[in-house]
Amino acid sequence: MALIQAESRIESQTTEWQIAKRLLLKNRLAMIGFWILVILYFVMIFASFLAPYEQVFADREKNYHPPVGIHFFEKGTKHFHWMPFVYNTIEFPKYSRHYVPDLKSIYPVHFFFRNPEGGSLHLFGVEPPARIFLFGSDDSGRDVFTRILYGSRVALTIGIIGVFFSYGLGVTIGGLSGFYAGKPLPLGVWWEITWMLFGLLLGGWSGGLHGHAWQGIREGVLWALAGAILVRLGIWMVSFVSGGEKERACIDLDNWIQRSGEMLMMFPSLYLLLGLRALIPENLSSTSVYFLIIIILSFIRWPAIARIVRGLVLSIREREFVAAAEAVGGSNLRIVMRHIIPNTLSQIIVLVTLSIPSFILGEAFLSYLDLGIREPQASWGNMLTQAQDVVALMHYPWILLPGLFIFLTVLGFNLLGDGLRDALDPKMRS
Repeated sequence: MALIQAESRIESQTTEWQIAKRLLLKNRLAMIGFWILVILYFVMIFASFLAPYEQVFADREKNYHPPVGIHFFEKGTKHFHWMPFVYNTIEFPKYSRHYVPDLKSIYPVHFFFRNPEGGSLHLFGVEPPARIFLFGSDDSGRDVFTRILYGSRVALTIGIIGVFFSYGLGVTIGGLSGFYAGKPLPLGVWWEITWMLFGLLLGGWSGGLHGHAWQGIREGVLWALAGAILVRLGIWMVSFVSGGEKERACIDLDNWIQRSGEMLMMFPSLYLLLGLRALIPENLSSTSVYFLIIIILSFIRWPAIARIVRGLVLSIREREFVAAAEAVGGSNLRIVMRHIIPNTLSQIIVLVTLSIPSFILGEAFLSYLDLGIREPQASWGNMLTQAQDVVALMHYPWILLPGLFIFLTVLGFNLLGDGLRDALDPKMRS
């Protein structure tokens, strides 16, 4: 009896986050997704060290080279070597893209290797003219394994940064829509909010055109503040001219936001994505295109996020603890920060993990159509462009490997997102 009481007391002292953590750790599929992502992000961070070559390295004499085997025994003699080695390959017959190993030449695999042809320090490598193409080479003789590692920097960061912008916009707009639903808002406040959001978007676009993220953030904040100040000055002038009467015009903020979001959502997202991409100049660098793609994807996806957040805020706003906070004179800001946001955090975390794959797939789609990240910068999407040639795909199937990494990334986020949903939602707990 005492043991049961002690267990119940411990359970009552356990917070919701601790319960969710315990349930998440017990979910094997979620843990598989988690470790997939841990490995991928580790590879992304140390891509330049783990890759055997530089991103722009190319051996024009070994295009469409098959994956190179790493050996410990010499062929024919079965002589054992303690250090792994590779054979140099020769194209035979010439221009046939058929490579045969030169059994007379053995090239040991060196660790912490600096390529004599130039470049930074790498985890492993071999002396030229031998090549260590673990995943083969592409049509230009570039190492597919190296470019996959470098391409992970685009795919795995565009999802995180894109979600930050889209959810920042969607949660802000959706939260305002849900909190002020049924509450008329002064027209001046509405215009201030509109100008601030427009300023942030304009500044981000300007920063993307110049390829500087921080410049875009600074310009966006300045535009937002300038717009809010100008709107407030205009309201003050109207009030002064009218004899000190305050502006009484109000607006149904929730209705305006929902109708604006529906107008944006009625366009097919694919055609809207392509149309907005057409506004980007063709002569921009890959870095600038990268930032602008993030802004485009964030602009397309905020209405759906805002609608979900609005529903969450509406349900929380009607609960007793919010009514009690309003009864004791709590300000709107305090109620939002202390009561509403913390109670939506668990659902938003789940939505974030399930939304990141859409940004990764959106970038891969644009790059696949040669509208996103362009050569020589590597991206999993632009690497798959070569797979459009069915003949090349049949003879050189390793050019499809970037698609496997896209699949693993999307699978990892989906498994982790499903696990978080089961752990954080009390209705899903058994």
